Formats: sequence, C-alpha cells, structure tokens
Amino acid sequence: CHQKPQDEGTIPRALAQSLEKRCNCSFSPAYFKDPVLTCEGRELVFTALLSARSTEQLDRELQALSILEQSKEWLHFGNQNHSIVMKTFSSNADGTDTPPDVTSEEPRTTGEPPTSPLWLLINEVNADNPGSREDTEYIELFYPGQAPFSLENYWLVLYNGRNNLAYKVLNLTGYSTNEWGYFLVGSGGVTPKPSLLLPESTIQNGVDAVALYRNANPVYRNNMQVTVDGLVDAVVYRARGAEKADKLVALLTPGQNVLHENDSHSTEDESISRCLSLKPRDPKSFQVTEITPLRENSCMSFNLNLTKEVIHNSSAVINEVGLANDSFLYKFIELRGKPGDSLKKYTLHFFSGNHNRPYNSIHLQGKFGSEGLFVLRPGRASQSDKPN
Repeated sequence: CHQKPQDEGTIPRALAQSLEKRCNCSFSPAYFKDPVLTCEGRELVFTALLSARSTEQLDRELQALSILEQSKEWLHFGNQNHSIVMKTFSSNADGTDTPPDVTSEEPRTTGEPPTSPLWLLINEVNADNPGSREDTEYIELFYPGQAPFSLENYWLVLYNGRNNLAYKVLNLTGYSTNEWGYFLVGSGGVTPKPSLLLPESTIQNGVDAVALYRNANPVYRNNMQVTVDGLVDAVVYRARGAEKADKLVALLTPGQNVLHENDSHSTEDESISRCLSLKPRDPKSFQVTEITPLRENSCMSFNLNLTKEVIHNSSAVINEVGLANDSFLYKFIELRGKPGDSLKKYTLHFFSGNHNRPYNSIHLQGKFGSEGLFVLRPGRASQSDKPN
C-alpha cells in the first residue's frame, strides 16, 4: 500500500486495458461503477461494480475477467509491476455486484466487500424537435444492471430554469424498464411508443432541467422549488440561446456546465445522450447524437485516419506527447494554437487499440500561452512556453 500511485485512476485504467485485450468489447474504465481504492494493511484493494451496456457485452466482460483471474498477470503502475489477485462475487437479488479486488502485495483472506447499488440513470434527453414539430420529444432512462428493473418509488421532475420551479412531476411507480434496461417517457409521435405518454410540447426547450428522484413519500409536486431530497440523477440543458440556470446547476449538477442540444450537429433530429460514463449528475458523460429511443445511444464515432490536409487546416493541433513508463500513461500532452485563443471548444479524447470510441475524455479550459502552447500533465494543465 505504500506504493499507492498518486493518480488513483491508473489502476482502473490498467485493469480496463487488460480486460479489453481479452474481450475486445470496447471496455473502458467507465464500466467500473463506484470504484473505491483502500489500504488494508500492506495490501492495496480496488473494489468496483462491473457494468455493461448489454447482456452480450456483460458475458464477454465476465469471460475476460475469468481468463484474467487465471492468468497471474502483473499490472504496471507506480514505477514497477504488481501482482493482481481477483475476487468476483455473483449478483445479489437486487442486481448488485461486487467485482474484483486488485492488490499490489500477496493477498490475505478478507470478508466480502460491501455492495453498492447500480444507479437508474437519465440516459437521453430530446427536448427540441426540428422545425415546428413538438411531438417527438422524450426522456429515456436506463438501468445498467439486471432488467426489467422496477421503477417503484422513482419520480421524474421537470424544472423551469427561469424560476427554478417544477412544471411537471411524474410518478414512475407501477412501471418497469424493458428487458434491455430502457424506459421511455415522451410524446405520441415518438417511435417506439413511450411507456408513459406526455402531451405535445410538454418538455421545455431550456434552459431547464430533468431530475430523477427516489422517495417512498409523495413529496414532489408541481410548482415546488428545486430540491436535492432523494436526488439520483439530473441533467440541466438548453436547446437555444445562452441563458444560464445558476441555481439549477448549483443544486442538481454542482460545478458543471449546462448541456447544449446543439441543432447544428445534424440536419435531422438530435438528442443529448449519455456516452462517456455511467456516473450520475455528470454532464461530461453526455454528447449530442442522433436520436435513439429505446436503443443503445449513437455515441460519437471518431475518424482515426485523418488526412494531412484536415490536420493542417485545424486551428489547434497536438504538438508533442511525452510518453511515460511509470504510473502515468503520459508525462505530458502539448497543444499548439493561436496565442490567447480559448480552449473551451476543444475536447481531448483518448483511445485504446482499434476502437473508434474513447475510453476517456477531457473537456479543456483556459487559453493558449503567449507562444501558442498549452501543456497538460497528470493532475494539472497550464499555459506554457515550454513544458517543465
């Protein structure tokens, strides 16, 4: 445990890379739910819930995990190799799992780690339709565990960003997700037909919010002030304009930005879709995509074979990458652009192997330095003329 890496994310990244080599199933660290790194004596113990987008993917993950258990593979982090010992636990009746432990020393017998429930999540929001149509708007929920999943005691509350009051409260008790874990709330023009139908134009364009709660008591009502009591997940969004919703953001997604359902993404209808993680109340998990009601989200497909012309015409480029051989995958990443230009419109995506979806993404902040450079290092980012 004294060799615990400064960046705790290196352990799930290393483990995810090992699993991906064996399952080839686009596995990323995002599929480790509620990761916890603790010291137990001399042992470093990593505990997480293993999740998946489909039964097929979960089967491949479990098969890869079984192979990894028997491989006696060494993981590399913290300047040296470490032995890995896996302990897996089957699902409980409520669909929770306790996946593997990772240790950096010889194992000792421990009790079963505490389990933690998987979250029912807001998976997709389509709040604005092209043109004058307002009958194909919807909200999709997703449960990443065993399905169908009962929505007993769950509530969906829609908030107006101008006055921070609830304009629609939906009691989901009596409903369940489908066998793939999806549940659809929406207008009559949505195909497939939603399980819970809404009148046309119910879901406002924003700046507004969708919040998911769990509470056995009927404490949610129309015109109530925004609350965090029983809050499970939330999305604060806008379809047009640049309005802010400071109170909604401060309570529902603190420290985050308002999501933008940008209609310039496509000439067709688009939505805000969960793509980059299964973490609740995290806008960075979302992308603007084509609509996919009751289907796996159509997350961004990246062209990994960019032409020299495309790279040459870009206003910002990756200028230098310092590869590491210790606990960090990269020593630094240097970007070059116009001095003083903002980086807010840029996102760094990290890929593994031949897959066209990122295993991690960083939404950039700040500006290029006086020499047009910006350097990212583990745990920090800075304007810089020279990396140091």
